[in-house]
Amino acid sequence: MTATKTATTWDLVCSANQHLDARSAGALINQFFPGKYELITSSGVRVGRKMDDQTVRAFINQAVFAS
Repeated sequence: MTATKTATTWDLVCSANQHLDARSAGALINQFFPGKYELITSSGVRVGRKMDDQTVRAFINQAVFAS
């Protein structure tokens, strides 16, 4: 039996980016430094503020995977 582990922030970012790409959202989450993230458009322009681990997790839950 394989043990499961909690998803890392990077796991969530990768999943969110796949979701955004599938929806043709025109934006992706970029990790520009360990623990620092930004939302960028397809042309590479940053949208909004830089985010830390906690902020990007909240953004993913509220904006990307909101039902």
